[in-house]
Amino acid sequence: MYKNILVAIDLDDATQNDNLMRVASDIAGVAGSEVSILTIAAAPPPDVSQFLPERYERTAFDKITKQLETVAANSELKGRIKDVSVRFGNVYQEILAYAQKAGIDLIIVASHRPHVSDYLLGTTAARIVRHASCSTLVVRQSGGPSND
Repeated sequence: MYKNILVAIDLDDATQNDNLMRVASDIAGVAGSEVSILTIAAAPPPDVSQFLPERYERTAFDKITKQLETVAANSELKGRIKDVSVRFGNVYQEILAYAQKAGIDLIIVASHRPHVSDYLLGTTAARIVRHASCSTLVVRQSGGPSND
């Protein structure tokens, strides 16, 4: 069974994050797993970053970490959380790198209803599924029509 679970969340989607955390809690409860929670923040483009204050990345990192810690604290995963992390960069690459380094054996990630561009470029969830060296669980948004 899964001993090290990674929940990759998007802090901009609170509804889906609650759903992801419930799924992770259910699986972790049955398997006795430890859970890592990860979010990826987009790094500012190089042509913009030169105009940002020197401490921009550190300030952004601290703010995002606090948001992620709040999500973790409000989840049903109390006592099972091993790590809460923020990374900057390409979403699917950072998730896969974290999973490889941390010995993750299940990645839980959300998906949305596909856009036309997703059929051409592929979604983040699809890239994770294709390239992960461990099991993946893609959780669909529940409820009514998507606003994606």
